[in-house]
Amino acid sequence: MIYFFLGPPASGKDTQAKLLANDLHLPFISFGDQFRRIAQSDPEIAELLKRGALIPDNQVEKVYQKLHQNHPDNCVVDGALRTAAQVDYAIKLWGQSNFYVIILELADQLIKNRAEKRLTEKEQNRNDDRSSVVEDRIALYRSQADKTLTAIQQHGIHYITINGDYTIENLHQAIQKKIIAYDHPTKNT
Repeated sequence: MIYFFLGPPASGKDTQAKLLANDLHLPFISFGDQFRRIAQSDPEIAELLKRGALIPDNQVEKVYQKLHQNHPDNCVVDGALRTAAQVDYAIKLWGQSNFYVIILELADQLIKNRAEKRLTEKEQNRNDDRSSVVEDRIALYRSQADKTLTAIQQHGIHYITINGDYTIENLHQAIQKKIIAYDHPTKNT
């Protein structure tokens, strides 16, 4: 099973994906980290990241191909499936039955507060957490979210939507419960 975490910036995707990967003993892949590494040698990608812009689908497809080669069956992924085209391409690689998408939702003001907090933490200091960039990232996410969700639904991919405004532990427990319920549905007798 490939578990994809979606959501706006600072919604807890990275943290929750790492926790789930640890629980399930699966590899964790951060698309943000992948593209930050690529940006070190690619000025075009570096500029897109600095502005908080979406990476073009054709660049994302290259990372999907590498991810599929290295992890054809099981992993937890953060920061992928940002557009309907990316959903379509991922389906071509993995097939629809191998997906579980966790969508974290968070109000815009909470996103801004979390990004501001991350800016003050030295180990988390990222250009894309600056307030001017966060506003653009929120708008960009919101502009793609409905189309991405529609593509997920049209492909019949299992997904859940969870309010991300919980403590890390409570959100993790909510995600675990949903996944356990999906993996082990109760039968009415």
